[in-house]
Amino acid sequence: MPAPDVAALLMRMDPAMADEARTAVEWLTGGEPLESVTQLDVCEFLWFTLPLKVDGDRARLARALGRLLELGGMERYAELCASSVTQRVLRVYARDGEDAGTAAYQEALEATGVLPPDVPELRWSTIMGPEEMGAHVACSAALELALQSGSRVDRVELTREWLTRPRADLGGDSWLNRVHGERLNRWVLGRGEARRELAQPFEVRLHAPVPLDPSLEPVARRLITSEADEIALLLLADGSAWPAAALHERVVLISGTGSDVPDRLLSLALAATEHDGVRLTPTGQLVALAALRTHALRPRKYVTPG
Repeated sequence: MPAPDVAALLMRMDPAMADEARTAVEWLTGGEPLESVTQLDVCEFLWFTLPLKVDGDRARLARALGRLLELGGMERYAELCASSVTQRVLRVYARDGEDAGTAAYQEALEATGVLPPDVPELRWSTIMGPEEMGAHVACSAALELALQSGSRVDRVELTREWLTRPRADLGGDSWLNRVHGERLNRWVLGRGEARRELAQPFEVRLHAPVPLDPSLEPVARRLITSEADEIALLLLADGSAWPAAALHERVVLISGTGSDVPDRLLSLALAATEHDGVRLTPTGQLVALAALRTHALRPRKYVTPG
C-alpha cells in the first residue's frame, strides 16, 4: 500500500495519470515513505527497473511519476522523469534491446556523480548483500548531498570517508567493517561442508588486515587461482606441517583437483621441508593469511557464459 503522503498526492492527480503514477511509485518505493527515496533510487527505477520489469507505456509511466514527485515538492527528481536522458535511455531499450539499454543506463548513472566509485579499501559487488547495499545507499546519499551543496566533490575521498568513519547509527562500527564481515561470512559459507569446516576458524582472524611487508603484497594477491589453491592455504596457514602426499590427497578430496601452491611457496622460500613434511615459515603464514583475506573479501560478480 502507498504511504499516506503518496495516497494524498494521487488524489490530486487526473485519475488516468494517477493509476500510472501509483504503479510507478509502488515500484520505486516498495511501500517505503516517499521521503526515503534518493536520486540513485529514481535513476535506477527510470533507467533499469522501468524498461525491464514494468509493463505498460514506459514513457507515460515516467511522466506520471514525475507529476507525482512534482506535487510532492521533489522537483529535482521530477525533472529526471521528463529529462532527455530518460527519454534516450528508454528509446535505446525499445530500439536496440536489453544489452544496449543496460549499457546506456550504466553510462547515464555514472554521469550523475552519485554512484559510489570503487576505492582502495573496497570494490563494489554486482551482487550485494544487505550490509553492502546499505553502505552503497549511504555513500550515494552523501555524494548526492555534497553535489547539491555546490562544492567541489572528490567522489573517491568522500566515499572512503563514509565507508571508514565509525558511525553512531551503526553502534560505533563503520560501513567498511560491516561489508567485510558480511563478505567473510559468505566466504565461510561457501560450497561444501569439508571446506566450510576449514574456513570457519579463519572468519574472525581474517577480519583485521594482515601485517604483511608491502613487497609481498603482490605475491599474496596472485597466490590463489583456484579452489584447490584456497584449500591448500587453509590447510597450511595455521603453521601445521603436512607430508606432501597427505596434503595433496586432502586437497584433491575436498576440491577435486590438485594444487601447486606448496611448490610455489617452497620456491619463494615461504615454506620449508622438514622431517615431518612441508611447513610455512612465519612470513609464509602471513602471506597465506593475506591471500585468503584478499580472496574472501573480493567483490561478488555475476558470472556470464564465455
